[in-house]
Amino acid sequence: MLFEKAKEVGELLVESNEYKSLREAKDNFMANEAAMKEMDDYQNFQEDIQARMMNGELEEEAFKAEVEKLKDMGLKLKENKAINDLVNAESDFNDILNQVLAVIRATIGGDELEEGCGHDHGHDHGDCGGCSGGCCH
Repeated sequence: MLFEKAKEVGELLVESNEYKSLREAKDNFMANEAAMKEMDDYQNFQEDIQARMMNGELEEEAFKAEVEKLKDMGLKLKENKAINDLVNAESDFNDILNQVLAVIRATIGGDELEEGCGHDHGHDHGDCGGCSGGCCH
């Protein structure tokens, strides 16, 4: 029965607007070769910096310069609509997952569920209007 309920929760998550937005954002990202290359270049450069740091190949000044370059690349990523949409959709979906986990934790702990979702959406938690009904109240 436990796993049946978990499957039901998964099915409900798949039906959520947040998941649908995430799927759409992923599809748009995957169809955008320029965005994929930008993201891949950023991640490869980030990994290269980490590897060189671990191997002691970067002096402090060189490290600072590389981090600045990485920051600039990160700012450029934010300008790409496909990447920005994907990052925002991932964040929104992760918020829903965290809210579901908060309900599970509260239930296991025997805690009362508080008004509002307990997550900072930049609004008063009393009505959680920004949560699309996905709150734990």
